[in-house]
Amino acid sequence: MLLTLLSSAYALTLAEAVDRAAEVNPQSIVAGLEVSRAELDAAERYVKLGPTPELDLSRTFAGGAQTTHDRVKVTIGALDAAAWLDAAGASSAAVALRHARAGTALDAQYAAATLYVSAIEADRAVEAAKVSEKAATDTAAAVAGRVRAGVDSELVSRSADASVLVARAERLRAEAEGRVARLRLARALELDDLGTLEVPAALGLPAAGSAASPWLDEAAQTVRTARWQHAEALADWLPKGGLEAKSDLDPMAWSVTLSATWKLDGVAGPFLHERRSALAVRIAETQYDAMKLDFAAELSIAVERARAAQAVLEAQAAREALANEAVALGQAQLAAGVTTSINLLRLVDDLASASKARVAAELDAQVATLEARRLAGEAW
Repeated sequence: MLLTLLSSAYALTLAEAVDRAAEVNPQSIVAGLEVSRAELDAAERYVKLGPTPELDLSRTFAGGAQTTHDRVKVTIGALDAAAWLDAAGASSAAVALRHARAGTALDAQYAAATLYVSAIEADRAVEAAKVSEKAATDTAAAVAGRVRAGVDSELVSRSADASVLVARAERLRAEAEGRVARLRLARALELDDLGTLEVPAALGLPAAGSAASPWLDEAAQTVRTARWQHAEALADWLPKGGLEAKSDLDPMAWSVTLSATWKLDGVAGPFLHERRSALAVRIAETQYDAMKLDFAAELSIAVERARAAQAVLEAQAAREALANEAVALGQAQLAAGVTTSINLLRLVDDLASASKARVAAELDAQVATLEARRLAGEAW
């Protein structure tokens, strides 16, 4: 598949671009490693709560006599509420990081999608600039012929030549921006050659009641983790007990010991620890509630912007269509001698302006739609 992507003859699709972005994005990779580390940490906490076997082999020499001591001991932390809650909190933290990993990957995908459509629109801008330059060149040639025939003045010819230079500069600028857009996309996908880009189908706005963003899920899980840690702080007030079984490898020589200890970290230590964890819960809950409000507001704003951008695109497309009709009518009138070259030049300039505005409106509409879908947590 990678060789296919690297082939310049291959048409890179939007779906392939976003899939690859999630795989090669450094932040997404690090987020996955953070999840693995948190899961190992949680597993280690649980393992410490399980049976701990110990084999003791020793040999003692005293007064020329030899004594052999073989013992097997198994210890279980049977009553340690704080340790159990700590392990549960570590598991909850790992779950929160899983949501963070999903959110990071989703952001990387939408960032790549934005770069992809930017590259597509940059290519369209280049084509529009080339058309404008050709139209300006053709108009200048026609005006030069009319000047030689004595129909138009030299001033009109100079104006047409200036329009050619402006159109050429616009085409060079568009080509430079196109190269920059492709370089940014190639960097995001870690590809040396993008090949050709396939124009994606228009994306719709997120549906009502769509899935929440993974970042909201991560914040909610962070609240649960803080609550586990608060419960752990409360459990520090409880005594800790253990179960210890010993045997000297003799069926009749064995013992079982139950133990319970109650240890306080000073007089106010557990109290202060509990207050700190309670404040951490309040902080996490406040941040989560604020994030829910922010996401809801940002999503509403993004949807409104996307709708406005689509309306602007429709208006610019209608303007470009009218400009095309005006140029066609102007060319026919010029051939019939009804209008002048300067009027046609103005119509061509209006068409070039309308084409550039339509391309910019297309980019704005697609980027606004992508942002709305990202905030809604729409997966690819």
